[in-house]
Amino acid sequence: MRIIALCWVFFASLDYYPLCYRLHGSHLSLEGGLTSDGLEDLTGGISVCYRLGDETNPNFARILHKAIKNGSFVCAGISGSSNMISNNGLVAMHAYSVLGSAKVFNERDGERVHLVQIKNPWGGKREWNGAYSDESDDWEYVSEEEKERVGMADEDNGIWWMPYGDFVANFSDATICSIGPDFDEDGDPTGDSWLLTQIHGGWVAGENSGGCRNDMEAYATNPQYLLELTEPDEYDPSVDDEDQEGKCTTVIGLMQENRRAGRADGLKNMYLTMNVFKVPERVEGKLDANFFSRHRPVANSGKYINQREVTLTADLEPGCYVMVPSTYHANQDGTFLIRVFSEKGIDVEELS
Repeated sequence: MRIIALCWVFFASLDYYPLCYRLHGSHLSLEGGLTSDGLEDLTGGISVCYRLGDETNPNFARILHKAIKNGSFVCAGISGSSNMISNNGLVAMHAYSVLGSAKVFNERDGERVHLVQIKNPWGGKREWNGAYSDESDDWEYVSEEEKERVGMADEDNGIWWMPYGDFVANFSDATICSIGPDFDEDGDPTGDSWLLTQIHGGWVAGENSGGCRNDMEAYATNPQYLLELTEPDEYDPSVDDEDQEGKCTTVIGLMQENRRAGRADGLKNMYLTMNVFKVPERVEGKLDANFFSRHRPVANSGKYINQREVTLTADLEPGCYVMVPSTYHANQDGTFLIRVFSEKGIDVEELS
């Protein structure tokens, strides 16, 4: 779904319409689009939308916790009829902010519970009334120290905690926007501890626009970039899962440039994907068709899709990888921007 309410207030407060007109060049270019595109235009960050419910990514708990930990902007919404209020207090077709992710120990059950903190912009009493809500008995089995650590407060302020399982079961989607260390270019970090690496490149028909993996010889001509992850993320055993230790959380976006501005001339989005391959050591030149025929990507952005940007989030071990941005059809011209967000510094270089 489109998380319209929150973004409309955000966009209007920043005079978003004239901004986008100047950015994209015409009224035709402004028609339609995705919430994630608007967030990126405003912040210079990268937005990833995750489907929840039955389609929840098995690693989403880790992704969400890492995003909150690193100061990313997170919002969530519920599909259904406009302003429909369920028995649990949640409202459909309405935007919520996701403020926190934490684990608390429940003395009754003898286990740690992953909780998510949510805010309803309306404030007041329109809050979740299920497990771990403000007035829930579940908090009686959580120590005062734990409650103080997570900032639990029984107030009618539109903010509450709820179990992660209930969050993904009741919300339809969540959008995570990582804005990078200095999106307003004032020289100071902007509340987000991700490090950002950017790569500008392009596909040229007849040279390096090889298309998809249906033709391995042609696919190997696509642009290739060596990505070296040298240091794992900081690991906190009190909140991080054991299998997260020693891993590097990496968010990669592949954006095709200037397609929206060319709508008046019939320019359309190309079908894109990003594949990431593991290599045992640093390589000097491009990987060949033999390599691609024998190896599958360790991470990818999914099926080819004609969106402005495709993204992937992966927990990778330190080492060397090769990123291959490609269009589905070969011999297409276009420029692109690759953005890599990471907790620790990385090395990236183009292979020739």
